[in-house]
Amino acid sequence: VVLQSKAGYFLRFPVGQVPEKKKAALGVRGMKMGARDSLAAVHLLAEGESKVLTEGEKSVDLGRLRMSSRDGKSVKRL
Repeated sequence: VVLQSKAGYFLRFPVGQVPEKKKAALGVRGMKMGARDSLAAVHLLAEGESKVLTEGEKSVDLGRLRMSSRDGKSVKRL
């Protein structure tokens, strides 16, 4: 799973870290964000798959982002 914020931060972690919840659950936090930031996209990649995002002159290869933990520190890429 790769989470992308509107401010250009990314966090990649294994899908197994997302707990299965019952229908009455509120959910879990995927990544920490600043007060004015919000989630822009969720990208699901298969094992070994790569996906390149381009914005202006900057590119990010989602498959090359370092694997982290859910609710961890994200990295600025765009």
